[in-house]
Amino acid sequence: MKKTSTKNSSRSLCMAMACKASWRSFYALLLPLLFLLQSQAAVTATGQQQQQWSQEACAPFSCGLFHNISHPFHRTTDPPQCGDRMYELTCDGDKATISIGSTHYLITQLSYKSGTIRLRQK
Repeated sequence: MKKTSTKNSSRSLCMAMACKASWRSFYALLLPLLFLLQSQAAVTATGQQQQQWSQEACAPFSCGLFHNISHPFHRTTDPPQCGDRMYELTCDGDKATISIGSTHYLITQLSYKSGTIRLRQK
């Protein structure tokens, strides 16, 4: 009887650890994005960065229901210096999505002012 209990509890522990590992990977990718959003408002770009991200070269864009999207986000049609390819958005009608790893997320909220982004798994 004890062997079954030990086996079930170790299986539950392994499943719980796998779940925690999955969340850790998600947050490991999401936290840098949130940091970039927050720091974008606080950091003054150097002359080279200002030229690189100038309005002429990297104009803000709309994607889905969101407007005035800019660095760190990137679209496939953007020049390489505009945004970060790690944060590439896919725009389809009124939906904006982002892929983190192999998982696709629907963007439900994006605010540069508060430095937040809300995602829902597709």
